[in-house]
Amino acid sequence: MHTIEITKTGEIIERDLLRRDVAEEYGMFVRDLRPVFSAKQLSTISRRGSGIIVNLWEIKMVIGKKSLLLFQPTGKHVRDHFIPLLQEKIKTLPPSSRFSLGILETCLNYSFQLLNTDFEKNRKKVQQIFLKLKKNISDEQFEQLLNTKKHISKLEITIKEIEEMLEDIMKSDEDMQELYLVQKGKNDIEEIESILEHYWEQFEDLSHRIDELNENIDDTQEFITLKMANRRNVIIRFDLFATLFTAVLSAAAVITGVFGMNLRNGMEESITAFFVVSLLLILLFVSALAGTYWYLRKKKVW
Repeated sequence: MHTIEITKTGEIIERDLLRRDVAEEYGMFVRDLRPVFSAKQLSTISRRGSGIIVNLWEIKMVIGKKSLLLFQPTGKHVRDHFIPLLQEKIKTLPPSSRFSLGILETCLNYSFQLLNTDFEKNRKKVQQIFLKLKKNISDEQFEQLLNTKKHISKLEITIKEIEEMLEDIMKSDEDMQELYLVQKGKNDIEEIESILEHYWEQFEDLSHRIDELNENIDDTQEFITLKMANRRNVIIRFDLFATLFTAVLSAAAVITGVFGMNLRNGMEESITAFFVVSLLLILLFVSALAGTYWYLRKKKVW
């Protein structure tokens, strides 16, 4: 596999290594390298042999005492941003600082900034969708909101993995002690603990912000669903009224049809009969419509 080695002096060396070669170089088992060689692995920071295995989203590396190996460095963002960041960090490390801790801190900072940027981009996108939905509710906006929510859910899983992983390391003094890679006082772990604690708080805060955004999305979806249900109810009521109006009018049309038949009954020439029948039809129409409306209100259908 194509690998980039960065030495303690900041020098970059391109290397092609097999898993076995890396395992032998750092005194670990081949299976220990699964987090950096396999795509579907949980976030990891763990000591194996004489190296620290790091798997943080796009970052897959092994940190040694005097150099690090960066795996799968084909991503444009990793090459253009992360590698220069590592070189800058290495050059600015004080002589008394530990190489492994400086690199580990850079990895955590880079991962947090990347995830935070992704979150902010999606948060702004969600806000734009909310504004559009207030003006006009459409299937296109719903689809965009659903796709954005799926992406945020994946982001949330990654952040919670890192958060839980950091919390697990901080629970064990032994695990934190091992991340020094060199001999250190047994109880002197404040440096690594402060680094892990700082970024655990950062990731926890980011996780809370994602939870709040998800709640806003859920509340908006529920509000829109209620609004759409109300619109459907209005349409149903109008349809029911139109149906009732048509039914009552049809009943009146039956009587009108009887009088319109080509049959002689002696009332065709009576003006009085015309007005009486017309008035009765109007009263029948209004009474039937009012009675039906009253019945529906009583039964809480309307």
